[in-house]
Amino acid sequence: MLKSVKIILFLIFPGLIFAQSNPEEIYDRASEEFGKANYTESYKLYDEYIKLSPDSSKGYVGKANILLLTNMPDDALKIYNEVLDKNPNSAPALSGRGVVYTMKGDYAYAIEDFKKSLLYDSTNTSTLNSLAATYLKVGYIDDAIKIFDRSLLSDPDNPETYRNISVVHFNLGDTIKAFDALNKALEINPGNVNVLNTRGALYKECKKHELAIKDYDKVLELDPQNAEAFCRRGIAYLMLGNKKKAVEDMEYGIKLNPGFKPQVEAYLIEAKN
Repeated sequence: MLKSVKIILFLIFPGLIFAQSNPEEIYDRASEEFGKANYTESYKLYDEYIKLSPDSSKGYVGKANILLLTNMPDDALKIYNEVLDKNPNSAPALSGRGVVYTMKGDYAYAIEDFKKSLLYDSTNTSTLNSLAATYLKVGYIDDAIKIFDRSLLSDPDNPETYRNISVVHFNLGDTIKAFDALNKALEINPGNVNVLNTRGALYKECKKHELAIKDYDKVLELDPQNAEAFCRRGIAYLMLGNKKKAVEDMEYGIKLNPGFKPQVEAYLIEAKN
C-alpha cells in the first residue's frame, strides 16, 4: 500500500509543476533567447507562453518578429494582422507590420502604421528609426532627420540611431559627419556588428579598403557566421586585387545567406575573371 502511494505522488507532482509554470517567466526567457538571436528556442518559448496566455498579444508579436527576421515577411504579416484584428491599437504589431510594408515597398502604408504605433508608444526608438529610414527611402530627408533627432532624445545612447544618422550624412555628402556618427556609436558599443559593417562599407566608398577589411575582420571575430561581413570583405579584397580571397569570402557569404547574392554577383563575376 505504501508503494502505491509513492507511485501516485510521483505521477501527480509533474502535473503540479507544469500547472504552476509562470507565463511571464516563460515570456522573459523567450525574449532573452530572442535577444541572443536564438530564434528557434525563442519561437518554442513564445509558443509555450501562448498556450498559457492565449489572450495576450505579445507572444504572437514575438513569433511574428522572429518570422520577420528570418525572411518570412508574409507569415509575419499574417500574424500582425491577426493581432491587430483583435487589438487595433497594438503598438508593437503596428510597428512590425510597418516594417513588413517597408520591405514590400508599400511605403505609404508603412509610414501610416509607424505613425499610429507612435501614438501609443511615442518614445520607442525602434519604431522611430524605422519611420525615419522609410522617410529616407521616399526621399523625405528633412523629415527623416527630425525623426532621428527625436529618437536621440528618447535614447541618446542608441548605436542604431547613430548608424542611421551616419547614412543620412553620407548620402548628403558629409563624410566627416558620417564617420563621426559611426564612431560615436562604437564608443557606446564597440562590439556592434551592424555599426562595424556600416563603417566598413563607408571606408570602401572612400576607397580605404584596408580599413574596411579591419572592420570586417572585427565583425567576424564577434560573429564568425556573419554573411554580410564575408560578402563585404570579399568586395574589399577584390578592390585590392586579391581575387582569390575575394572569391572565397563572397562565395562563403552567399552560402551563409543566399539573399546577398544579387548584391555581390557582379563583383563575384569580376573576381572570377
